[in-house]
Amino acid sequence: MSLRIVEEEMDPEIKELIEKGFDKTKVLKVSLPKPGAVVQRNVDALLTGFKYVVKPMRLTIDYPYKAVEYPEGYRGMFRVDDNKCVGCSLCDVVCPADAIRLVLKDKKKVPVINWGRCIFCYFCVDICPVEAFETTKYHDAVFTRFEDMLTTLEEFTKRPEDYVPMRKIGKRYKVVIDEYRGLRYEPVG
Repeated sequence: MSLRIVEEEMDPEIKELIEKGFDKTKVLKVSLPKPGAVVQRNVDALLTGFKYVVKPMRLTIDYPYKAVEYPEGYRGMFRVDDNKCVGCSLCDVVCPADAIRLVLKDKKKVPVINWGRCIFCYFCVDICPVEAFETTKYHDAVFTRFEDMLTTLEEFTKRPEDYVPMRKIGKRYKVVIDEYRGLRYEPVG
């Protein structure tokens, strides 16, 4: 693509630069947009903001007084079935947060987890060749001490609701997709 510059339309300062030896293709003239277009974009942005002030589209809820009912397949806390686990240590190797460590039980390695590090990626659940991990939708855990986040083998074989302190939650809501407003929350039960 070639740059064609018409001599009579050229700014005198640019002509002077070209006469001094500057390359024509490297000398650019930037034109500012018309003020009307700039003002119109700002007015459009202000009207959009005002629309959400008058008719708000809330995307957040008042947690912990209200909570979302999680859908099927939600990545919550999980536990290990030590009878199924073969001690292959794939879960420990694949964990990107280094949340899983292995402990010995009856000459077999079995995983335990540090909930403070777990990012709920479920790589460990997906890679397990014998499906030894049982998943739950439980996610509302409250730990007051760091030591409580580190599980023992006895705790990790129980369901999380049985050993993790739970926050008292008020009303539960489910997320519904509304064609006109986006996400909307409806009470459950």
